[in-house]
Amino acid sequence: MSRTADSKHIAVIIRVYSRVDDAKALVQIIQQYWKKNKYTLFIAHNGANDGYILDEEIRQQAEVIDVTENSGHLSGATDLVKKSYAHIQCRQDIDYVLFIESDFWIFDDALINEGILSGADIATTIWIEKRKSLGVDFFLIKKSYIAAHPEILKWEASPETDMRNFAHESKAKIYIFNGLRPVHVPALMRNLFEHMFSPIYYAGGRFRLFSKHKALSHHIEDLPKGMHTKKAIANALVQEIFFADIPLYPLSFIDLFVQRIARYVPQSSWYRRFFIKY
Repeated sequence: MSRTADSKHIAVIIRVYSRVDDAKALVQIIQQYWKKNKYTLFIAHNGANDGYILDEEIRQQAEVIDVTENSGHLSGATDLVKKSYAHIQCRQDIDYVLFIESDFWIFDDALINEGILSGADIATTIWIEKRKSLGVDFFLIKKSYIAAHPEILKWEASPETDMRNFAHESKAKIYIFNGLRPVHVPALMRNLFEHMFSPIYYAGGRFRLFSKHKALSHHIEDLPKGMHTKKAIANALVQEIFFADIPLYPLSFIDLFVQRIARYVPQSSWYRRFFIKY
């Protein structure tokens, strides 16, 4: 461990419904690559009633919070957030809570330290650039802020908008991870990506690969050969065979460059920047 004297204790809450294999891989990644802080792993899971089972191996690596009811895609994710936080809210030794979807893999926790060093109450990315919204697939939040403002986790119809609006109302200090932007492809580039880019970089209207932070968020059903290809992409990001017996996927540096400059493509949200404070 390379933790320093001022490293933080972070509760990592992995949310999972059906993506059990993604969750297993993410736990492996955290154990191998996240070294800058003390991390305690929790998995909030609500897929057991539908046949998505977490086996004993993963239960030995992380504390599993079993949520028996699943009220649907958006509300089910909201339930996982609320009930998982309720599980740890009495812990006095935790400085931050990191909420992360199981299919969002990050191979370098320098990103987490970036959020901590900012001093922000909430560190995340902008979900949709043209709308007042914050990303909820991956966000770091001070536990003391949640304790003072528990409403921040009480999402309704639109979690990304609800979180941003309450954060703004409570005057939370927000830090935006620019290396995870943009999440969605600008409208002017959409046809280009639809016809020229592979799902390695783009799928479902969203960018899936963030090379600056060694992060990827692919849905395996969007990839040829599914999980095998996702692990090959991951190996390429870290430039080593982390996932055994799977070769490195050949990444195009030109495509990665085009993705990075997408943030500077003119879009309708630009004029709003004068009026929207994140």
